[in-house]
Amino acid sequence: MNTPETTDTPETPEASDEIRLTATEVLRAPAVAPFIIANSALYIGLMLQAATLGKHIYDITGNTLDIGLLGLAEFLPVALLVFVAGTVVDRYNRRRVAVTAMVGELACSLALVFYSRSNSTSVMPIFLIAIAYGASRAFVSPAMRSIAPMIAPKHGLPQMIAMYSSVWTGAMVIGPAMSGFLYAAAPWIAYSAAAALIALGIILISRIKLKVISEPIVKPEKPTLHSAMEGL
Repeated sequence: MNTPETTDTPETPEASDEIRLTATEVLRAPAVAPFIIANSALYIGLMLQAATLGKHIYDITGNTLDIGLLGLAEFLPVALLVFVAGTVVDRYNRRRVAVTAMVGELACSLALVFYSRSNSTSVMPIFLIAIAYGASRAFVSPAMRSIAPMIAPKHGLPQMIAMYSSVWTGAMVIGPAMSGFLYAAAPWIAYSAAAALIALGIILISRIKLKVISEPIVKPEKPTLHSAMEGL
């Protein structure tokens, strides 16, 4: 007696494995390449400026403690505004928040250009500029991170995140290296280069079209510490 033969239906690649896009395919998405270039310019500029600031303040005072105080001046506003920044990014247009905060960073870079050309020996203006920069930075980081999922193509978010991380890593190498060469010419040249890179980032980010433009969320209650903590 013959038994009927059974054949297994082969699974399609889509059914067996998750669809994965290559980095080249992700970059072909309309807004991805400008976003990656904008982040590259922004972070290289910021790393260039950070390295220049440390060297500049040490050359003025000769005190290594001032370098630590400079880092504290940049970090403290970020720590204090972390909950406020998250709430603002959740409630308002992420691109506008990012561009507005980046304009604040650009203003700090331009202030450093004018300060360095004045040949001042007081470091107090540098600390004040660093505090303003830290306040702007507190809003830039969450806004930029939240834009990536809004412009990534379908199945392309993992590659998008990988490229975003690579940009940050590369900027940590390129920015300080540029700072060394430019600072040797003059501090104001290094700050001007940082300002130009940040300005390029602003132009590119402002031209990106998001898939979904978030509108302000109207709620009857005011933002509270509890609502801010929910973002954690």
